[in-house]
Amino acid sequence: MEKVLVIGATGLVGSTLLDTNSDKYQLLGTYNNNPKQGLIHLDVTNKKEVSEVIERVSPKIIIDAHVYKNMDLCETQPEKSWNVNVLGSKNVWEVCNKIGAKYIFISTDSVFDGMKSLYTEDDVTSPLNVYGKNKEEMENILKASNSDYIIIRTSSLYGNRSSCGKVSFIQWLNEEIKKGSVIQLINDQYTTPTLVDDLADIILDLCEMNSFGIFNIAGPDCVTKYDFALNICKEFDLDSSILKPISHLKINQIAIRPKRVKLSLNKIYNLIQRYPIDIKNGLKILHSGIIL
Repeated sequence: MEKVLVIGATGLVGSTLLDTNSDKYQLLGTYNNNPKQGLIHLDVTNKKEVSEVIERVSPKIIIDAHVYKNMDLCETQPEKSWNVNVLGSKNVWEVCNKIGAKYIFISTDSVFDGMKSLYTEDDVTSPLNVYGKNKEEMENILKASNSDYIIIRTSSLYGNRSSCGKVSFIQWLNEEIKKGSVIQLINDQYTTPTLVDDLADIILDLCEMNSFGIFNIAGPDCVTKYDFALNICKEFDLDSSILKPISHLKINQIAIRPKRVKLSLNKIYNLIQRYPIDIKNGLKILHSGIIL
C-alpha cells in the first residue's frame, strides 16, 4: 500500500482523513501540540525536523492539513500566523519536491473578498485578512512551481468529532441550548458549510485519480451561521427559540470577513460525477452516528 502522510492529524481535517477507510493507502499522521498514540511529532516550522520526519516516512503523498486558523488571532499575531501557515507549509512542500511526493495543500475560501456571486478555481484571489493572505501566499508559491500539487479550497467545515480538544459546533450548540442560554449567531455573513467526512473522501478520490491543480470542495448551500444552527436544531430536534440573529457589526470581529463567498463546484462535479453533500443530508449522516 502507498504511504500517505497527513500533516496536522489532530485537527478536524487530519483526524477525519486518518479515520477514512482506504484499501489503497496506508494513512500516517503527525501532531505538534496535541500528542496522540500512533502519531509522529512534527513542528512544521522546524525545517530540520520536517526534513528528517518526511524522509524517514518516505510517503508517496503528503496531505498538509496543519493550520493556524483562528482568523482574529492571525490578525493580532501575524508573525505566528505566517510562520505556521506559510513557512510551515513551504517547509513541507520543499521536502515533497526533494523526495518526489505529491503535495496536497488545504486552502480556504477566504482567499476571496466576497465581491463576486460565484468563484471558480481560475478567479483572481483577493483576501481581506491575514489568514486569507497567508493561504494565498502559499497558493502562489505552488502555482509558480513545476511541482506535483493539489490545492483544495474549502469552507466552514463541520463534523461529529472534537478537534484539538475543542468541541464541535453541533456539540457546543446542544450544550448551550441545554443551559437555556440565549445564543447570538451572525446572520449577515454567508459561507458554505462542508461535511468534513465528505471532504476527506473526495481528497482520497483525487489521490487515486492522480489529479493536479486547484479544486473547490465545499458544500453547495450558502448560509449564515444562524441559518446553519436552525438546520441543526431541525435535524436534531433541538429548541431553536433561543437562537437570536445578530449582525457581525455588533460583535468584536478583529479580522475582516467577506460578506458572502460561494465556490463553484462544476470542476469537481465533472471529475467525480457528484456534488459535495448538502447541509440537509450532511446533518442526517451525522445524526445517524450522534446521540445528543
